[in-house]
Amino acid sequence: MGKPRADPSIVGPWRSRVKRLWALELTGYNAENTIMNFDDQLKRVFEAAVAELTVVSADEQKRARQQGVDEGRAQGWEDGHEQGRFEGRQQAEQEAQLALTAAVAATREELSIDVGGTERIADAVRALDRPGQ
Repeated sequence: MGKPRADPSIVGPWRSRVKRLWALELTGYNAENTIMNFDDQLKRVFEAAVAELTVVSADEQKRARQQGVDEGRAQGWEDGHEQGRFEGRQQAEQEAQLALTAAVAATREELSIDVGGTERIADAVRALDRPGQ
């Protein structure tokens, strides 16, 4: 009785997950008829296998869905960070362009003031160089 009915070389480390479909378990479905014919036994085994596969399939579907959600969330975070970096770069470029434009305008204004002063000094020097005036 203490001896396992499943062959360890076949079942291996999955012994706890293997569903045992012994004749005693199947007779509970048909208690009044202790001997089941082959078709009934095959039908019961097939139904049990389909039920087990349904459960395994549902678990795998949940796991795959959760994995997809996690990957999508990670990709969304990465896309959001990339979009933020892109917008930050654009804003920095615009601010730099505005600062450059303002610096160029200030330099031109400074040069135009200096040109006017330089022209006045040149006129004064010319006036001093003219004899008789």
